[in-house]
Amino acid sequence: MVDVLISIRPRFANLILDERKVVEIRRRASGIHAGDRLVIYSCTPEMSVVGACRVVEVVVEEPQTLYRRFGVAACLGREEFLRYLDGASRGAAIRVSQVERLDVPITLASLRASLRGFTVPQSYRFLGASEIEAISVGGGGAAGTARSIAS
Repeated sequence: MVDVLISIRPRFANLILDERKVVEIRRRASGIHAGDRLVIYSCTPEMSVVGACRVVEVVVEEPQTLYRRFGVAACLGREEFLRYLDGASRGAAIRVSQVERLDVPITLASLRASLRGFTVPQSYRFLGASEIEAISVGGGGAAGTARSIAS
């Protein structure tokens, strides 16, 4: 089991945190497996870690097949779904559960103050031990809730 920092647009991050979106679509998801924890970074304008969830399964298929199986669960219309995967021979559907929303998001500024050189990924990246620790103790008042993300 690993911890993965995943960048998600605020619209979709909120749908996941509300448990209405249970599948995240990616052009690739190599190295992400069932049981891994996704730490959700909500992109601009929020620019904060807002919650976490567990990976139930990762399904890699051609875009049309993924849409038929997961389009509704991904909260994407057909055109938007296929436009996102345009040019990809295969895409990945990451099915999630056990969603936790932070009471107080952990801002990018707070993370950078705790971790020199901290960067957010364009898509996703694996977190190191020091980053997990910073998320669990950082965040200006989010420490108690954040601890559950990093454990």
